[in-house]
Amino acid sequence: MGAGEMLERAFRARLSWESVVDPADFEYDFDAPDSDWNYEPSRAELFRQVDAALYTTDPDGRLTYYNEAAAALWGRRPVLGLDRWCGAWRLYDADGAPLAHERCPMALTLREGREVRGAQAVLERPDGTRVTFMPYPTLLRDRTGAVVGGASILLEVRRPARLSIAREEGVPRERERIIGRGRARLDRPSPASLDRTRGRVPLVSASDRSHA
Repeated sequence: MGAGEMLERAFRARLSWESVVDPADFEYDFDAPDSDWNYEPSRAELFRQVDAALYTTDPDGRLTYYNEAAAALWGRRPVLGLDRWCGAWRLYDADGAPLAHERCPMALTLREGREVRGAQAVLERPDGTRVTFMPYPTLLRDRTGAVVGGASILLEVRRPARLSIAREEGVPRERERIIGRGRARLDRPSPASLDRTRGRVPLVSASDRSHA
């Protein structure tokens, strides 16, 4: 199981608690000596325990919450209740083409009722830097199964640094230079071969004598 899947399962379990559990279904004995065990933290408290960037929306995609990790990833602080679908300043698909916020994975998840998995996108911060990330949009439902919002964890995708253009162009040139040097050494007669042929008269073929 990958780290993303583990995080997604833990996230889903935490998010579903308040939407499926009715406190009225439980009887608490607040006078019991060990009554602290039945304390249930709020959703915001649970969110603060998640290190990854995450945010939530209402059914219409308006942001209702995001943590500090999400703000750091986006490079901005979106306005709750106004920004929709995602808090990123600008979005691009995996090929670098502009991606409208209303077409992002969270928007598709909320509108179509299907949780998009395996998609990658690129966000651009206000300072111009870009970050590749993988979202995990998840539908939040109440006890009846109705969608009451969405939540997503954003995992940054770190790629190894590519060779610079100059270095990439220099690789074939260096290869050709090495091959050429090897061919020159093969064509050059060795001292041993010169010793063996020293003093010998080169053979002349019949065709060579006819042209003489």
